Formats: sequence, C-alpha cells, structure tokens
Amino acid sequence: MQKKLHFLHFFFTNCTQFRQWTLKVIKDYMLRGYAINQQMLAMEERIDRQLHNHTEQIQDLQKEVNFFVRTTESRSVTKGDTAIIIQSKTIESYNAKKN
Repeated sequence: MQKKLHFLHFFFTNCTQFRQWTLKVIKDYMLRGYAINQQMLAMEERIDRQLHNHTEQIQDLQKEVNFFVRTTESRSVTKGDTAIIIQSKTIESYNAKKN
C-alpha cells in the first residue's frame, strides 16, 4: 500500500507539473501567434497601400503616354497633310511650266 501511495503522489505531482508546463507552452504559442498575425496584417496593409500607390502611378503614366500618342498622331497627320499638299502643288507647278 505504501508503494501505491508513493507512486500516486509521484504520478500526480508529475501530472501537475506536466499540465503547468503544457499550459505555459500553449500560452506562449498563442501570444507569439497573435504577435506574428499582427505583424503579418500590418505587412499586408503596407503592401496593399504600396500596390494601390503603384497602380495610381501606372494609371497617371498611362494617361500621359496616351496624351503624347494622341498629340503625336495628330501632328503626324498634319505634317503628312502638309507634305501631300506641298507635293501636289509642286507637281501642279511643274506641269504648268511644262505645258
């Protein structure tokens, strides 16, 4: 009977220590997990802001490029029209002189 009591005392003492240790480990994991999750959320928000800013910058640059393309196209047509007009006038004056 004495051995059983000694074993039970040893068993319950170790169980209590094991339970305290496991609760401490679980608490640490929960606190660290919460901290890591908070860091990940903050990082995700920062990345979202940067992505939004880059998207706005790309849209602004696209508007500027479109403006320059439209401006260049209209100038090319104007220059092309001018070249055609000059060529036709030159041909007309050449033909007039020839006749």
